[in-house]
Amino acid sequence: MQDSKMSDNSHQKLRDLRAQLSFLPRADGSCALEQGTTVIWCGINGPGNVSSSKRVSEQLVIDILYKHAHGQKDSVKVNRLLSAALKHTIDHVHYPRVVLSVTLQLLQKGGCEAAAALNAACLAALDSGIIMNGMFCGVTVAVSQGNLILDPGCAQCSSTDTVYTFAFYSSRNEVTKTIACDTDGTFEYSTFEAARTLAKQASADIFVFYREILQRKLSVDIWK
Repeated sequence: MQDSKMSDNSHQKLRDLRAQLSFLPRADGSCALEQGTTVIWCGINGPGNVSSSKRVSEQLVIDILYKHAHGQKDSVKVNRLLSAALKHTIDHVHYPRVVLSVTLQLLQKGGCEAAAALNAACLAALDSGIIMNGMFCGVTVAVSQGNLILDPGCAQCSSTDTVYTFAFYSSRNEVTKTIACDTDGTFEYSTFEAARTLAKQASADIFVFYREILQRKLSVDIWK
C-alpha cells in the first residue's frame, strides 16, 4: 500500500489534453475535447431570442443539454457545475432577456467526465466570442486509501473512497478561486482542503492549455 504522502508522481499529473475548436459549422462556438481517454463535444449557440415562458427579466437564460448514457445523476452534476461556472464568468450585463444554448455530447467515458465537460464548455464559449470576464475549468481529485489521485481514469475512480470535482475561475484581475464543487463519498475537511489545493495547482496548467489553443486558433484565422 502506498503511503499518504503519495510518492508516486503519476497520480499528481493531469492526463493528456487535446482540443479542436470551431469544428461544428452550425454552432457559434464549439470544442472537441480529449482528456485522457474521455472524449466530449460541446456546441454553443447564442445568445439569441428566448421564448416568453423561459424569459427571466433582465437576466441571461442558460440552457444546458448533456447527452450521455450513464444515468440522471451525471446530468444533474454537470448541469449544476456548468451553470454555476457560466453564470459566474459570462458578462450578464451585455445579454439581458436572451438565451445561451449549451449542448454537450459524451462520446467516450474515460473518467472525470464532469471536469471534461466544464473544460470543453469553456473552450466552446471562448470560441463563440461571447463576452466573458474570465475563464473557468474543471479538475477532479479522488481519494483512495488516504492517497490523492489527480484526474483519475475510470479504473481508478471505481476503487476510490471519495471523488471531488472542482470548478475554478481565473481572470487578469483576480487570483484563481473555487466557484463550484461536487463531492461523492464521505470525507474529513482536511482531506477536502488538500484535494482542493492539488486541484487548484492543476488548474493553472489547464488555463495555460486554453491560452495555447486560442493562440493557435487566432494564428490560423489571421491567415485565412
